Amino acid sequence: FFFFFFFFKQKTAYEMLRSLVGSEMCIRDSRILEKLYLASNNIKTEGVIALFKALEVNTALKLLDVAYIKITPNGVKALSKVLQLNTALAVLNLRSAGIDVQGLNALFSAL
Repeated sequence: FFFFFFFFKQKTAYEMLRSLVGSEMCIRDSRILEKLYLASNNIKTEGVIALFKALEVNTALKLLDVAYIKITPNGVKALSKVLQLNTALAVLNLRSAGIDVQGLNALFSAL
């Protein structure tokens, strides 16, 4: 799966959205994917939410980098649920994700 995700990052925004939504099961069921770097990709809200939904039950991923990806209020809700359910995720990079104070409070409450 590492090889897949290395090239996954090289796709265009349109291909990224289609691939990310289509890869939800792959991410969800992965037992070997421990680090996922998606920073600075133009992933739309639907892709972000699909990613976070998959991570609700993923038990292997320890690091997720979504820096510089716009996370909308709906994305924050989905991420809050991940933080409540996923105990494996230890490092989350949200740098410049456009999350407002209310969203940050929701994320901190979920921890």
